[in-house]
Amino acid sequence: MFIDSIKSNCLKLNGKTAYLCGQSRLTYGELWQKATSLAAFLKTGGSGPVVVYGHKSPDMLVSFLACLISGRAYVPCDVAVPAARIERMIAATKAQLLLATEPCEVKNLAVVGSGQLRQIYAAKKDCPIAKDGGRTAYVTFTSGSTGTPKGVPISVDNLENFIQWVTGIPAVAALPAGVVFNQAAFSFDLSVADIYISLVLGHTLFACAQHEQQDLALLFQRLKLSGSTLLICTPTFLQLCLTDAAFSRALLPNLQVVFLCGEVLPVKTAKKLLGRFSGIKLLNAYGPTEATCAVAAVQITEAMLSRPALPAGEIRHAAVRISVVDGEAELPAGACGEIVLQGDSVSDGYLSGPSRPFAGHKTYRTGDIGKIENGYLYCCGRIDEQIKYKGYRIEPMEIEACISEINGIACAVVLPIEGRDNKILMLAAFAQKTREITAEEVKTQLAQKLPPYMVPKVILFLDQMPMNANGKCDKNALKEIFSSGRNG
Repeated sequence: MFIDSIKSNCLKLNGKTAYLCGQSRLTYGELWQKATSLAAFLKTGGSGPVVVYGHKSPDMLVSFLACLISGRAYVPCDVAVPAARIERMIAATKAQLLLATEPCEVKNLAVVGSGQLRQIYAAKKDCPIAKDGGRTAYVTFTSGSTGTPKGVPISVDNLENFIQWVTGIPAVAALPAGVVFNQAAFSFDLSVADIYISLVLGHTLFACAQHEQQDLALLFQRLKLSGSTLLICTPTFLQLCLTDAAFSRALLPNLQVVFLCGEVLPVKTAKKLLGRFSGIKLLNAYGPTEATCAVAAVQITEAMLSRPALPAGEIRHAAVRISVVDGEAELPAGACGEIVLQGDSVSDGYLSGPSRPFAGHKTYRTGDIGKIENGYLYCCGRIDEQIKYKGYRIEPMEIEACISEINGIACAVVLPIEGRDNKILMLAAFAQKTREITAEEVKTQLAQKLPPYMVPKVILFLDQMPMNANGKCDKNALKEIFSSGRNG
């Protein structure tokens, strides 16, 4: 099991740094000693899920590992999560214990704070590793269409399958022991890749706090200090870095691999990265929370950059079986439909609520629109983001791709603007530009590729796309920008 591999590394790499965040440092030896002491405490204090609250504290990493050792599921919760949402998470998981690495006040729940954690570590107790692969390793939450977050339990077997797959990707497996740069908050499932690639392969995990990511100068200081060999992030985060020419080999001379997941990767972003970092391996990955972080990946080559869209994964090397369907019928190569995943990385279903997307054992209907062509998976949008405007069905991602192809545009996001009766009034595009270009120029070029009803009425230019705590483009912030612009 992967936990045995982590234990072996902790004992073998005793004095090596396992984790760095700000001024906090944790060695592999300290990680295992603290985790086993905390696991022994957890073992005697119940059996239900444990909420782990904080923001990239070393104690969070210790807590995750302690939960895995003791056999109790962990529920990662970042400080950015609102109190009301935390309460819903606690209710959904039926957790009775919260490990608080930062001050936290919750109702009707036992809380172990930083002071008590220090006392537990000092006891230096041992704890045998729980071996039941079917038990839940962690529970993470995704947004729900009803406004209630959906809890996704990921089993130890799910996590095992993901780890075997991701550490077996040639570009990842070939990396010498180095530094993995973490961008995602630990409550966002992309961090699962950061954490377990690092611990299983014996790397140092270098975490970048949220406030450091909001200041480009400070972010670049952290990147340079990290000496990273592997960067794991969202395309939005990468686009942010690429806005400054300083994000180059001079800043990160040791960087060998960039692993992207969570959003569609624009061709221009890939082209810019490969142009700045000679010899780098760019992995574009695909996968929903419900299938343990990611299930497919592909190395983006120079030859792929001439295509209108980049593949999101290679089918034959995927962690699960990937198919594209229309209703219940599987579609042939090249046809667009809903992406369906089937295999050992797929969760058994949500904690509560409708389970319709889970169409049988280890089968998940993703709600993503895609196609399989020449052995590669392509993502074409979301079923729930398709809109009907002026009687036409429109996929915003198609418009975004056309805008991003325009010389002078780095990336774009298209949103429907609704009136009080929820009727779509217009389409608005938000674009990040690389040179002086006007909205009329953009519209003129779009009119040569798209029908009139697909050309956004309003085009707003931004210095950079707003980014949420998960490192994805913050569409709610874009709506606020649009509203403030109209009211202003």
